[in-house]
Parts: sequence; C-alpha cells; structure tokens
Amino acid sequence: KLISELTPLTVHEGDDATFRCEVSPPDADITWLRNGVVVTPGPQLEMTQNGSSRTLTVRSCRLEDAGTVTARAGGTSTSARLHVRGSVLMETKQVLFLNLFSQPWPC
Repeated sequence: KLISELTPLTVHEGDDATFRCEVSPPDADITWLRNGVVVTPGPQLEMTQNGSSRTLTVRSCRLEDAGTVTARAGGTSTSARLHVRGSVLMETKQVLFLNLFSQPWPC
C-alpha cells in the first residue's frame, strides 16, 4: 500500500517533473497513471524504485503534459496535479511585442 502522498508540481516548459511516493512493503508493485490512463516507461517517462521509494519522472515537460498523475498500489492510490508553465522566452517575446505596440507613435 501507499504510505505517502504525491505532491502537486509546477514546472516550466522543457523542465523535468518528478513525482515521488513511498510504498509498504518495499517490494510492492505500483501502477502509474496520467489523466486516468496507465503509463509505461519510454523516452519521456522514467519510472524508478529504490527500496520503498517510487518515482515517475516526466522528461522535458510540454504544455500538453499538464494534468493529473496517480500512483496505485494494492487498494490505495494518491493523485497530484502537474502544471506546466509556458517558456520564459515566449513570455518575454509577448511582453516585448505588447510594449512595442503600446508606445505612442512619434510625431
């Protein structure tokens, strides 16, 4: 069963997000889900275990990776939200664009 809760995470686009929980007994199997769908390891998803600790890492997060991550072990589960913020570069370009067009025209 799960003996700790997942913590909500907010990351910037392109950063990794790592969800962590503890299970008992240490050899307990865990199932990870994203938005209710079971996930398997791949280039963007890394699952690790170390003793009773289990982690799911979402590599190079994209805006569409935002959602709910759930860990299930036995009859227990825990969920947390993943929030992904747009890249700082994009926000800077938008601010520059807005500043450019909000300036009065020279006479």
